Amino acid sequence: MFSRFALTPSSLPPSFQKLALRATGAGRGRSLALISDSTAQNNPAAFDMARQLAEDGWKVTFLDLAPPSQKTAPPAQQVFAYERLAGLYRETNWYVPLQALGVYHWLREKKFDFVLWQHGFGTGYYAGMARKLGLAFQDTAFVIHACEPFALRLEQAMKFPSGYTDMETDFLERETMAMADAVLCTTMDTADWLVAAGWAFPRNVAALDDGKDASAWGAWLDKITPSHHGKTATEPVSISVCMAIYNRPVLLREALNSLTGQSLAAFELIVIDDGSTDKKVEELRQEFAPLFKSRGWRWETRPNAGPSAARNYAASLAKSTHLLFMDDDNIAYPDELERFSAAAARGCDILSCVIGLHPDSDMSFPPTAHMPERSGGATRPVGWPPLGNALGLAPFINKFGETNSLFRREVFEALGGFQGDRDMMFEDFDVFIRASIAGYRIDVVPEVLLLYRRHKASRSMGPTIFRSHIDTLKPIAALLPPALRPLLLTLRHEWYERHCQRRDGSKDEASKH
Repeated sequence: MFSRFALTPSSLPPSFQKLALRATGAGRGRSLALISDSTAQNNPAAFDMARQLAEDGWKVTFLDLAPPSQKTAPPAQQVFAYERLAGLYRETNWYVPLQALGVYHWLREKKFDFVLWQHGFGTGYYAGMARKLGLAFQDTAFVIHACEPFALRLEQAMKFPSGYTDMETDFLERETMAMADAVLCTTMDTADWLVAAGWAFPRNVAALDDGKDASAWGAWLDKITPSHHGKTATEPVSISVCMAIYNRPVLLREALNSLTGQSLAAFELIVIDDGSTDKKVEELRQEFAPLFKSRGWRWETRPNAGPSAARNYAASLAKSTHLLFMDDDNIAYPDELERFSAAAARGCDILSCVIGLHPDSDMSFPPTAHMPERSGGATRPVGWPPLGNALGLAPFINKFGETNSLFRREVFEALGGFQGDRDMMFEDFDVFIRASIAGYRIDVVPEVLLLYRRHKASRSMGPTIFRSHIDTLKPIAALLPPALRPLLLTLRHEWYERHCQRRDGSKDEASKH
């Protein structure tokens, strides 16, 4: 995270081109979104940059990341459009991943030739992810104005990260820069720090320098073109939905109905009844039998062995290239399989998505935001947004995703599937950790594709929370000398306490994410 703590400094790009803020008229009426927090400490005159860009010929829209508690407005008679992110999506929190999700949806509703992130550039993460997966922005260039990375500010202030939220912000900024088309540093000192801290650079790099030999930055920006992530090679994708069930016929009916209405018509469904004792499950099986037969789906019953064994058995029966594991208390939105399939065609190993909060959840906080559907009109309630391959956060919390994720079949088999006995509650977290350690790619479709229930009957609220937390730390502990492994237990303390609060009915978790 810090330049003095990086194990491997990044290799210096061929050269940082020196630029000056001189007008050239390079914009020529093209559209540009400038995304920044106008109230952030040490933010170098965000509105002045928007004005300079507009005067240089760009059609500028300023998206302000200022928090809801801050009052801000651009100068009178500004020459650029102005919008605030706060309040657009009925957000109940203002942490960086949720801002990034809002930025993605805001950009998706518009069309820009360029997007320039300034202060708070980690909010470009989900937009960059969507472009990498070929889901949006294929003709939009992303530029990072790295005025002051969060980790650099901490280092300059001689402060250590205070918890996983600081680590999260650093992860988002690093990944956003790696997915960008260009980075413009405010000084060469910033550029040198990024190199020493081991950051990955895009193909175009520059730093501001008002010297006489510096080129006009508008002319440099004019030459930036979007990276063609995922445009060339696409892989054939077929999906087998693997569902392990145990009783809960009412919830199961809703889950099955959500699959029958998928916009992607061609997929396989395999239901494994893990020894249900409720006779209504058998009645439901008979009711759905004609549909299963007509579509070549399977519904099998086996002695109770726990969800991991049932999911692995379903996977062994699957015929498709990709496996989607769905719980019987989830509800899939109609475009879930379609969006997963489109992203998987770009060669992903594992895909998670934004988790939507089911309104019938009886032990959870309200949705953190309501994001619009691609078709417009309706919104979808956000429970929590995963980050994908955030292994550095795994000692603290699961930021990979949840069970309802898409696996390339050979990846799932190479990992040995789900592990742990019937009492293991976090088997999805465990397989994500093992996948990340093994070097597999975990990406996120930055859209709400399912509704997740958090209720008192959930397995994750059962009596084996403590040992399950310990079990998920084992793959990480194997990477450390024995004397350092107890540190992992300390890092997991906060998340375990929140699990206990939910189980015991406490409302204190409402401000957490």
